[in-house]
Amino acid sequence: MDTAKHTALTRAKERLDRLELYPRPVSLRGVSIWIAPRLFRLPWFRRFDGYAAHWTILLRSRELLADEELVAHELCHVWQMQHRPVRMPLSYLVRGYASNPYEREAREASRRRRVLVFLHGTAIMHAAAAVPREERIAQVVRGDAGIRDFDAYVPTPGAVAKVRAWEARGAEIVYLSSHRDLAGVAADERVLRRDGFPAGPVLCRRPGESYGDVATAAHVDVLVEDDCESIGGAPQQTHPQLPGPERQRVHSVVVPEFGGLEALPDDLRGGAAS
Repeated sequence: MDTAKHTALTRAKERLDRLELYPRPVSLRGVSIWIAPRLFRLPWFRRFDGYAAHWTILLRSRELLADEELVAHELCHVWQMQHRPVRMPLSYLVRGYASNPYEREAREASRRRRVLVFLHGTAIMHAAAAVPREERIAQVVRGDAGIRDFDAYVPTPGAVAKVRAWEARGAEIVYLSSHRDLAGVAADERVLRRDGFPAGPVLCRRPGESYGDVATAAHVDVLVEDDCESIGGAPQQTHPQLPGPERQRVHSVVVPEFGGLEALPDDLRGGAAS
């Protein structure tokens, strides 16, 4: 197997190894990738860019080796067949393609997890002398002047390293600002760049929108936010504002306001809300 194929399989396995769908991790032993453009000219295969059989992944073109999501999707099918070599292929005869649970599982397993990180109080905070967390909360409650110096905001403890660790493990990072105005969002973006946070869009509420509306539209899998102690607690948090089905789907991670992210795991797995 050439280097490009080996690299594509290795990266796909790394993505799948974060999941616990089956008793054993996917094995690459005996798995090969074949580039088969003629196959994908046939009527049944025209709609696909990749196809999986036992121990074999077929791709339409060599360029698709760089499509990590596609290769991970097909390797997930190989993983399924390693554990259910008969039941999985036969399911397509019984259930078809579009509604097949193995197909849905492969789509979900191969895509990048989207992690929404709230900014103010969670990942960044107003600059102040070294004071306890409780004093920072008191400063917000009092409305101290430094609260509005947004360009001077600094990372909460461990925030930069932790968000970078999530990105390194395949997460797509999205940020949520408490600002509603573009000038405030621009200040947040400058702080994120200055302090070395991973690149990612900074979302904000438009007129009439709630935090829950923004998070729902962003299709996030994991939501990291603080407990909003200084402004009223849980009713001000984003996760409780999500619609019922989204609250069940989106994994909620809540940290103490201004407490930082260093205590969180380096691998945030999507799943049921907690």
